[in-house]
Amino acid sequence: MDLQTLMNYPLAQACGAPRHHHYFTTHRETALSILAMSDIVRQQGLSQMLLWEYPDTRTKNIIVNLIDGQVFVADGNRHCAAALLADPTLTFGALESSRPGILRIWQAGVERGRNSAADPYDVYIPADVDISRIPEARMGMDYFKKPPAPTAIVPGNFRPDSPLLREEDRGRPLGETVRAVEIFLKPEPEEELPEYGRMLSRLPFQTPAGTLYFDALKPDLVDASPHIQGSVVIPKTFRNQTVTEIGMDVFNRRKGLTGIHFPDTIQTIWNAAFYGCDGLTTVTLPASLTTLGPDAFGRCRNLRKVVFTGIPRTIDGGAFYGCDRLEAVFFPGSRAQWENIHIEPGNDPLLQAELFFTDP
Repeated sequence: MDLQTLMNYPLAQACGAPRHHHYFTTHRETALSILAMSDIVRQQGLSQMLLWEYPDTRTKNIIVNLIDGQVFVADGNRHCAAALLADPTLTFGALESSRPGILRIWQAGVERGRNSAADPYDVYIPADVDISRIPEARMGMDYFKKPPAPTAIVPGNFRPDSPLLREEDRGRPLGETVRAVEIFLKPEPEEELPEYGRMLSRLPFQTPAGTLYFDALKPDLVDASPHIQGSVVIPKTFRNQTVTEIGMDVFNRRKGLTGIHFPDTIQTIWNAAFYGCDGLTTVTLPASLTTLGPDAFGRCRNLRKVVFTGIPRTIDGGAFYGCDRLEAVFFPGSRAQWENIHIEPGNDPLLQAELFFTDP
């Protein structure tokens, strides 16, 4: 197969490396990460997802192995599946044009452009190795990555869809894997879910400041990377659903957080969501907000200004407890409207700051 033919080859027809199909359809977190990456492709484009996942194509690539005219994706299956979820018509050329240099191509296990037949890529062992020992690699090891023992490596010309492998260990066309992932992730009817504490499945959402995590079944923001740095823009929608809540402890003690932009859909900011975020100096709350939970902005020690763009119903106990440097509160109404808000005890800094009303 020449390079031009490969570039026009449908990504869905390529076979993935052994065990990926089985792994993607039995491990929910991995399947959910595929779904999250596909959402990035839909919302921000294929090139953006590939840029985040493959920031340096000199050291990390989607590896393609060509054996007897057939195409096998040896590494990058998760990202290929995510791309196909968003666009089932993708080709290898679409991947390469979206992120130049992302494809590394092997002919029967020898990498084109960097290695030669005399110096094969170190993932592979010679083709004359006794392949009867390959089943020893089935203990969760990826056949195509460098493992601690040579018995966990396959020969360069060994077909991932070989009948010598168990059925669940064989490579599958990526389109088949994508359909299986979609079925696997099909949400259960709400009435079949337990009424108490169902396990929360988190989906990542990449931002320039760090990763946010949303509930897989409804678009509540439920967590954020502890390494958040800078200002965060919370999306208005996630998986085509409106984001309405910031969950408990999402940004708790994320001291690298310096700013937060809320969409005009947020109705509730739950307990301690921004507790101890010392990097915040100004907070502008959305007009849609109805409730601030206990300690929502507790001990944000450098918070100096709070801007309400709407009139909330309730500010729970200690929502601004310990914000001792709070100087000014801006409110889009009259003093009478401010006094009608249910402000629970523990919000002394909020009540002692200077109040500015747009409707005197």
